[in-house]
Amino acid sequence: MSGKLTAYYDVGTTNLRLYLLGESLEPLAVRKRALGARDSAIAGTNRPLLEGMEGMYRQALADLGQTDADVEAVYASGMVTSPYGLLEVPHYPAPVTDEEFARRAVTPFFEPERFRRELRLISGLKSVGEDISSTNNTRGEEIEVLGILPELEQRFPRQQAAVILPGSHTHVLLAGRGRLEGILSSFTGELFQAVRSETVLSPVLETPSDHPDPDAARLGLENLRRYGFSRALYIGHAMRIFGEGTPRFRRCYCEAVISGGVIQALDAVCRERWKDCGAALVAAGPYLAELFSLLLEGSKAIRRWETLIISADRSFALEGLRRIIRIRERSHSDE
Repeated sequence: MSGKLTAYYDVGTTNLRLYLLGESLEPLAVRKRALGARDSAIAGTNRPLLEGMEGMYRQALADLGQTDADVEAVYASGMVTSPYGLLEVPHYPAPVTDEEFARRAVTPFFEPERFRRELRLISGLKSVGEDISSTNNTRGEEIEVLGILPELEQRFPRQQAAVILPGSHTHVLLAGRGRLEGILSSFTGELFQAVRSETVLSPVLETPSDHPDPDAARLGLENLRRYGFSRALYIGHAMRIFGEGTPRFRRCYCEAVISGGVIQALDAVCRERWKDCGAALVAAGPYLAELFSLLLEGSKAIRRWETLIISADRSFALEGLRRIIRIRERSHSDE
């Protein structure tokens, strides 16, 4: 194997991915492990994360017959820059162009204990308004959106759109024309898990569902707007008590109540700040892409939307890293 390698860590709250990339930034090896910032938070030290990252790195290199000396650079993004990562790095402020972010939001960090080399840590992103109610932040979603930008610009040329990234926390980034303009953050997946595991709605939300029920999604959003979150969610409990609807209908109804707040918030921020935003791209797995498409039918601000299905064999975070590296290489060549 000729040429220098690049290593890239995508660090999440509960999962860790490592990519070893060749000279053309193509993946030569991919490793995944159930390890993340949550483990450091529980342990009260970042040692579990640090040792896990370094162990994956050495093993992946050994599997390729390579050593640390063959690696030109090690990048990491996501929760690695959080208080429970390797080094807390301040969020970079939005709005920002992809060029500026690539050049200024990468922090060199010499890790002295395990790697004993420089790591390049990519900052999260923040948007700060007049008060805390308009403050939002991401750690990891911003690099995904950098990777999604070419697809976004192809689908919505010369305009900005709301990129919806459902997850434990659903983040919406206003992006397009080479810019990350703003952020809107909400609790969704984490709230769903809490309600499923710790409330009387557990039997409702444990019901399997291959596809969201369109009528349930519409009713959930309608009741959320009409009655508020607590009452709308209770109606899902009442459905079970009185045998209303199928088990799948009841589950999808409650999902719509929980995730429908994203649509409410998106409508509000479009009315208040993102006044030119009338389009959205939902980047998610098939189930959540379908659910949010149904919820967007009830949006008062978004008039056009499309879905981008995220699969296990395609990483937009990796595509975002490639964009960052190429911008940095071009900037250095221009100096």
